[in-house]
Amino acid sequence: MEQPAPRQDIREAYAHSEALLEEERFTQAAEVLGEIIEPAALALGSESKAVLALRRQRAAIRLLGGDYRTALPEFEALADAYARIAGPTGEQSRACRAQAARCRAELGQVTDALAALQGVLNVVRAVDSDVSEEAVELRHNIGMLLLAQGRATEARQVLEPLHQDMCMVFGSDDEMTVEIASALALIRLDLDGDAVGQALVHLAGSAGGKQTERVPPPPLRPSPRTRPARPGPRPAEPQVTAVPAPQTRCCGNPCDHSQPDPLGCQRSRGGLRRGHARLRSSGDRARLS
Repeated sequence: MEQPAPRQDIREAYAHSEALLEEERFTQAAEVLGEIIEPAALALGSESKAVLALRRQRAAIRLLGGDYRTALPEFEALADAYARIAGPTGEQSRACRAQAARCRAELGQVTDALAALQGVLNVVRAVDSDVSEEAVELRHNIGMLLLAQGRATEARQVLEPLHQDMCMVFGSDDEMTVEIASALALIRLDLDGDAVGQALVHLAGSAGGKQTERVPPPPLRPSPRTRPARPGPRPAEPQVTAVPAPQTRCCGNPCDHSQPDPLGCQRSRGGLRRGHARLRSSGDRARLS
């Protein structure tokens, strides 16, 4: 008897979802994956690697699309699931906990978000390095969230050592290094609170603060002139090309990632630029076991 969700169906769902994601049709991209999750769980198990990867991808797409309220409980559930499989300090559980914290920050739950990010950072420091990519992103998130809250002294205590580490490991021209230097310059200027807040709209976004506005692409629908004027055989619809929204890349450069990983990549624009790139490079998705 044929399985209700063969691996080929999962691959096709990923391909369809990615095509929609390229057009920034986030809701539809998430729905495509949602349609395959239940049959995949029945066929492969609710906590199989493939099913959890599908859920991670869907949650990450929701985060990218700004649906933080829906993405939050999914990331929390995924963190628990990965903790049952590989322990609470495992990389996948940590990543989901961090993403859940970023959702909380976007929803205005900044105190909880800071506590959660600090908790994940403590684990990363214990099992890895204070200058690993994961630790650097968490430190950056925490510092920028503190700054967005007006806690400039605490933010400086986080960002100054981070900037020194970034210069040493990644160089002074790295995008995040430059961003941190700009934030520190604002702190040192000792501007009034309103001016600092306005100047940090874009900077604090990388920690889950206010996200910079994105111009959505126009809807993909034919022009009225191309629709049939009266009943009869329907002509083939013309190819309609959407005008893409301004694109941002994971590191300020064109990305060449070939396989999606729904998590990580939080360096810029509300923590989402690198997320979009990493959605295109998941090791989990390549292994549908």
